[in-house]
Amino acid sequence: MVHLARDQGDTNLPKRSALVETGAESGSGLRGECNRALRHLQGWRRLWMLVSLALIPILVSPALAVRLSPQADHDFELGLSAYEQDDLREARKRFEAIVESPENQRTSAALLMLTRTLLRAEQFRGGLDVAKRLEREYPNSRYAADVQLLIGDCYLGLQRRYEGAVHYAGLLDDLTAPIALRASAAERLTVIFRNHLISRDAQGRIRSRVGTEGLLPESLLYGEGRWYARLGWGPQA
Repeated sequence: MVHLARDQGDTNLPKRSALVETGAESGSGLRGECNRALRHLQGWRRLWMLVSLALIPILVSPALAVRLSPQADHDFELGLSAYEQDDLREARKRFEAIVESPENQRTSAALLMLTRTLLRAEQFRGGLDVAKRLEREYPNSRYAADVQLLIGDCYLGLQRRYEGAVHYAGLLDDLTAPIALRASAAERLTVIFRNHLISRDAQGRIRSRVGTEGLLPESLLYGEGRWYARLGWGPQA
C-alpha cells in the first residue's frame, strides 16, 4: 500500500529534468519575491515591536507613564505650607497651577488639597466641582475614600443635606476605607439625624443604604460620643 501511494503520487510530478529547468528559469524571480515578502514581514515586525515598547509602560504600570514635574513638587509644597498657615488664596493659586498643567505625579493630590482649600474658604460649589473631577478622573486613587467625605461636606455646605448623607452613608459602609474617615462620616451623619436636617422618610432611605447590619445605629451612638468629647463633657448617663 505504501509503495502504491508513492507510485501514484510520482505520476503527478514533473520529471526531475523539468523541475531543474523550471527552477533554473524562475529561481531568480522566486528569490526576488521571497526577499520582498521577507522585507515586508520584517517591517511589520519592527512596527509591532515599537508599538509594544510604547504600550508596555501603560499596560504594566500606568504610574510610569505619568509626567514627572519638579515644578509640580515645588508648587505642591508651597501650597501645602500656605494651607497650613491658613493663607487660602496662595494655597489655591499653587494647587490650581498644578491641576491646570499637564497631568503629573501631583495632579490627584493637588485636586484633593484644592477641594479642601475651597471648603475651608466656604466655596462649596467650586469645591464640589473639583471633588467630582477627582472622583471621575481618578476612581482608583488612594484618595477615593477622602473624596467621598469631601463631596458629602460640599453638599452639606450647599444645604443639600440628603445628598451629603448619601455620601457619608456610603463611606461608613465601605469596610475598606480608613477607620478615621468612617468615624468622621459617622459624626456627620449624627449631626444630620439628631438635628433632623432631613425628613424621617429620607432617614429611612439612608438606613437602607447601609448594608452592614447594626452599623448605622452603633455609628450614631459613636457620633454622639464624639460630640460630647469635643465639647469636653464626660460620658452621658
